[in-house]
Amino acid sequence: MKRKLIIIGMIIAISAFSIYGCQEKEDGGKDKFGYWDDITSTGEDDNKTSTVEKFDIEVTYSDKEKLSLTKNDLVNYSNVIELKNETISITESGEYVLSGEIKDGQIIVDVPNSDDKVVTLILNDVNVKCSDSAAIYVKNAKKVVLSLVEGTTNIFTDGNNYSYEDEAKEEPSACIFSKDDLVIAGNGSLLVNGNFNNGIYSKDDITITGGKIDVKAANNGIKGKDSIAILSADMSIDAGGDGMSSSNGEDESKGFISIEAGNFKIVSGEDGIQAETCLEIKGGSFDITTGEGATITSWNNEDKWGKPDFGDGFNRNDFSSESGTNSSVDAVSIKGIKAGANITITDGVYTINSEDDAIHTNGDIEINNGTFNIKSGDDGLHADDILNINGGEITVNQCYEGIEATYITVNDGNIHVISNDDGFNAAGGNDSSSMQGRPGGNMFSGSTGTLTFNGGYVYVNTSGDGLDANGTINITGGYIIVDGPASGGNGALDFDSSCKMTGGFLIAVGYSQMAQMPTDADVNCVMIGFDEYISDGKLINIADDDNNSIITFKGTKSYNNMVICTSAFTKGKDYTVSIGGSIDGDVVDGVCSGKYTGGTLFETFTIDGESTTLGNATGGMGGFGPGGQMPGGQMPGGQMPGGDMQKPGGGRH
Repeated sequence: MKRKLIIIGMIIAISAFSIYGCQEKEDGGKDKFGYWDDITSTGEDDNKTSTVEKFDIEVTYSDKEKLSLTKNDLVNYSNVIELKNETISITESGEYVLSGEIKDGQIIVDVPNSDDKVVTLILNDVNVKCSDSAAIYVKNAKKVVLSLVEGTTNIFTDGNNYSYEDEAKEEPSACIFSKDDLVIAGNGSLLVNGNFNNGIYSKDDITITGGKIDVKAANNGIKGKDSIAILSADMSIDAGGDGMSSSNGEDESKGFISIEAGNFKIVSGEDGIQAETCLEIKGGSFDITTGEGATITSWNNEDKWGKPDFGDGFNRNDFSSESGTNSSVDAVSIKGIKAGANITITDGVYTINSEDDAIHTNGDIEINNGTFNIKSGDDGLHADDILNINGGEITVNQCYEGIEATYITVNDGNIHVISNDDGFNAAGGNDSSSMQGRPGGNMFSGSTGTLTFNGGYVYVNTSGDGLDANGTINITGGYIIVDGPASGGNGALDFDSSCKMTGGFLIAVGYSQMAQMPTDADVNCVMIGFDEYISDGKLINIADDDNNSIITFKGTKSYNNMVICTSAFTKGKDYTVSIGGSIDGDVVDGVCSGKYTGGTLFETFTIDGESTTLGNATGGMGGFGPGGQMPGGQMPGGQMPGGDMQKPGGGRH
C-alpha cells in the first residue's frame, strides 16, 4: 500500500538579506531601520532586498522502499549509496527515507557539483552513533534537508575524540556537520549529542522551519557560519560555548541571525545567541542563562569577572584589570543576546540570566514590543550607538548599568530598572565596567550622549546615577520616577550640558551634593532640600491649598533632595510639603494612592515661575546644572499619562 508523506516548509533566501540598513545611518546619529522588510528580490541588488520562498516536498514510498540503515536493505540503492562498514555515502540528489540504527558509523552526503538538486534525508526514527567523527557529514551538496517525520525521534551522537578528515581545518567539527546549506524541517524530534565540539554546524546557512530540537554540545550548540534563519522551532540547547552563533564577519551580508517564532531554552557557557552582524527576533519565547548567570558580577569584588581567578585554575576572562591587557588566553564573551551590528526585537517573551550584558550590540538596538525579565552580571541593555525603545514591558531586576548607549530614546513602554550603578547611561558616565576587558565591551560611538524620553513609564531604583547623560537630557513626555542614588557622589539626575523638559512628569530623589534639576522647561518644577535625611520609608506629601494631594511619595532609601516637575503645579498657587503621616492606598514604585493623613508640615511655598526651590535646596558639586548654577528659572513640564498626578490609576483626596 502506497503512503504519501508531505513536508511543507519555508526557506528564507539568505543571499537576499538586506544588509543595507544594518550599516548606514542618517546624519545626526539617527538610524535607518527596516533592513528586514520582506521585499521580493529583483535579482538586481541582492544586498538590499530579501525574499521568502515556499517549497513543498512530496515523497511517496512503501514499506519496502524505506531504508533501514543496514547493508541488506540498502543493496538496491547501490547506484547512489556506497556502503563501507556502517558508513553510508549518498552520491546523488533525491529524497531518502531513513530509519533504524547505526551503532558506529556515519551518514555522508557527497554529491558532485554538477548535481544542483537538493538532497532530502527524511528521518523516520533514526539513531546514529559515530565514535570518532560526525554522525552526519555533508561534504558536498547544493543543499541538504533533514526532514523530521512527525511522531518520530531521531538521535545523532558523536564521540569524545575525532579523527579529522581535514587536519588543517580540523574538520568535520560537529555531530551534524555540513560544508553547504542545511535545512531542518518537519514536526518530529531531533536529539543531537555533540560530545567533541559543536552540535550542529554549517559552514554556509542553516534554516530551521520546525521540529522539536534538543542539542547538547561541548562547544557551540547550533552554528551557521553565514547565517541562521528560524521560522519556528521548539528548541533546547545546552552548550559549553555559544548557544546559537553565526560567525561570518568577513562578508557584511552574512553572519546574521533571524528568528520568526518558537520556544527556546538556552544554557550556554558563553553567549546565548550571537550574530557577527545583525540579529532580528520577531517573536517567540526565550529562556537564556549564560555562564554562571548574574551570580558573577562586574561589581562584586569577590566574584568580579573582570579580574583573574587564580583559585581553581579556570579564569573566565584571564584579564588583568591592573594592566588593562589580556594575560595568557583570549577573553570570552558571556552575553545573553549579542550582535556585532544591529539588534531588532519586534515581540516575544525573554527571560535572561546572564553573567555579562543581557542584550548587547556594537551598533544599534531597536525594541518595538515584548516582555523582558532580566538579571545581568553587568549591563541590562547596551548599544554602542543608538538604543530606541518603542514599547514593551522591560524589567531589569539586577545589573550594573541598566540601559546604556550613546543615544537613548524611549518612545513608549513600561520600564523598571534596579541597578548597582546608573539606571540610564548615555555615553558612558562613570561606567567602569567598560574597562574590565570583556569582548565587545562598551565602546561608545561618541564622548557625549543624549537621553530622550518621549513617552512611556519609567521607574529607576539605583545605587548610582539615576538618569546620566554625558551631554543632554530631553523630556517631552512620559512618567519618570527615580529612586536613588545611595550616596552623595551620584545624582538622581546627572547631565553635563542641559536638561530640557517640555512635557511629561518627573520625580527624582537623591542627595543634595550632586542635585540637579532641568535647565529649561515649559512646566513648573520644584526642588526641595530637606534639613534631614528622609529614611525608614517616611512619606513625603505635596498638596495644594485645598488639601488635594499632588503626590505622596515613599522612597526605598535615604535621601535629602527631591525634584518634582509636573503640570499639576499652577503659577501663583500655594502648596504644602509634609513629612511622615500615613496613606490608606497602595504604593506602586514609591508613588502612593489613597488619602494622606497626619504628617508634619515642612514648608509652604508658592509657585512663582517655572522653577521653584525651597528648604535647603542649595545643591553641591554640579548643583542645579552645569557648573553648579541655578538653571535660569526654566523647569520641566507636561502631564502624567491620563492627567492623574497621584500615580497611574491612582486618585486624590
